[in-house]
Amino acid sequence: MEYTVVGIQRLKSKKNGKNYLVLQTVHDFDVNSKNTTGQCVETLFVEDTGIHIEVGNFVKPIWTRGFNGQAVLENIEIM
Repeated sequence: MEYTVVGIQRLKSKKNGKNYLVLQTVHDFDVNSKNTTGQCVETLFVEDTGIHIEVGNFVKPIWTRGFNGQAVLENIEIM
């Protein structure tokens, strides 16, 4: 599923010194979603690996299985 980036915040962790991106995104609801109209808004938090993302870019989140089977954002692919 493609997400449209509508906002970007760049942060540096005080704890580990790493740079992170907080992406504000919108995307269409999943085909299995019921009683929905419009678009879904989601915040994606990922380590900044030097990829060049701008407002208006289409991105695809790459999810991995984390603790207790929860989805964890591993990376962002620019479409």
